[in-house]
Formats: sequence, structure tokens, C-alpha cells
Amino acid sequence: MTETNDAMSPQLKALKTFDLSPLIRMAGVMLPRTLGVFLKTLDMKQKGAFDKVMPVGGQKKFYIQLVGTPSPPIVTQMAQPLKMSVMSEDEVKNQGIKGVKLTIDDLQLIQKRKIGKILWRLKGQIGALLSLSGMFLPFIFLGPGELKDLKKKAMTHFKPIIDLLPHPKK
Repeated sequence: MTETNDAMSPQLKALKTFDLSPLIRMAGVMLPRTLGVFLKTLDMKQKGAFDKVMPVGGQKKFYIQLVGTPSPPIVTQMAQPLKMSVMSEDEVKNQGIKGVKLTIDDLQLIQKRKIGKILWRLKGQIGALLSLSGMFLPFIFLGPGELKDLKKKAMTHFKPIIDLLPHPKK
């Protein structure tokens, strides 16, 4: 097949047979709480960017679907509080939610940070990708210094959670 299958991590292999729905439902409960605490640590400019991307009561939604897995589309509503859920493909289509469909091979390329290859593979979804990237433009307007500070605050805040996740062997 492709080079991406050569050294697939056990986590990515498991996605082929594992339904993420229960984890997404749990994240739908936990993320708003942890994000709410994180937002209180931001300065005015950073908080303003979050308020533009995720307004209180916001209605913008997007989905990510892992093709070739039993997991249904994962829908995120960009609002404060953040909302995550799973929906059937029909529900996503009926609501006109834009999103991206990724394969396990795509995830492996993302994990390996092969940006050029992943963009080439997703070229058929460029409209949805541009629409989604436009949603996050207020973060780009922060500038490099503010973005670096925001990343530092996020890594500090979410490090205990990230440390619980399995890490790929290097």
C-alpha cells in the first residue's frame, strides 16, 4: 500500500476497530470545564481571540470523521462552553455541517508532521479546510509573540492531561 503503513503505532492500529463515541462523550463533559479554567489565565488580547473563535452561545460547528473506523463523525460546536458530540453521517449532512474526513494513514502523516503530503492527500477537501481555517483566523492576528505565550500557557495548563496519554515510541 503506502509508506504510512510501515510503522503504524498501536494506537492508530486500534482506531481501525475501536469506536471513539464513549471517549468523545466524556470529552464533551470534561473539555468545557478544563477550557473554562484555562480561559481565565489568558490576557485580554488572547481572551478576545478566543471570544471571536468561540463566542458565548456560538453556533458554528465542524466535524472530523475517521474514515474506515467504526467511529461516527465527531462534531465540535465552537461556543463557550465548548460542545463535543458524535452524530450520524445523515445528521451531519442534514445540518450542513462542514468538516474533514481523515483516514488512519492521514493521521499517521499528521503524527509524522508530513504537512506537504497530508495537504496533497486532502486536496479534494480544500473548500472545507479553508472554511475551517477561516474560523481560527483571530488566533493568527494575535501575532507571533502572543501565539508563543498562548502556546506556553496551554502547554502548562494541559500538560497533566497530555502526560496521561500514551506516547509513541521514538
